[in-house]
Amino acid sequence: MIARASRYFVASLLVSLVLPLTAGANRPFVRQEVPLGKADIHDEADPKDTQSCRTMGQLEVSYHTEATGAPRVGLIITDPRNRRIGYDPVRSKTWQELPQAEAFVDCEENGESLRNCQATIQICGPVSGAYKLQVVASENSKYSLEILGVSAENGNQRGVRATGSHAKVSDIAIEKRSRDTLVMKYYREPGTCIELFRDDSRVARNEKP
Repeated sequence: MIARASRYFVASLLVSLVLPLTAGANRPFVRQEVPLGKADIHDEADPKDTQSCRTMGQLEVSYHTEATGAPRVGLIITDPRNRRIGYDPVRSKTWQELPQAEAFVDCEENGESLRNCQATIQICGPVSGAYKLQVVASENSKYSLEILGVSAENGNQRGVRATGSHAKVSDIAIEKRSRDTLVMKYYREPGTCIELFRDDSRVARNEKP
């Protein structure tokens, strides 16, 4: 991960450029239970270059903690094909196993200190299915997590169409060295929405982008 605005080094990951996300109008669903069904694996091609980011869809997952400075949590995302990207601050380990993805941290500088830091993982051409999101805490904290998803483009006589959806959870308490697991469902097909599941009764929130 790279702190862009401050040039503050947090952790290194192999990265590749991801084009900006575009907003959509679909409303996502947020549920509280984690689904325990069969593996949801689709026969879809992986992106081969950054030009595929618009045509094959995109995911952006951002997170931050209430404390100043770098986030007190890390995030590991595992895709439906069991490939990972992210950072574990407890084990000091990073992953980047996806074809086109990047992870970075943006911070504001205040003299020699950092504030308003937000970490982001962007995935170009994400495959359809269930993603495991594991939040790992280096300190006692509260984290907030936001997901933006854009479908693949669908071209017809009326032009090119892609839709987006959005979900988030806010101010979730987490203890030092513990792990909080969420499950996100994403599908490339236009008109579908992100689904976010949690394995306890904490309140989750969803909004339009």
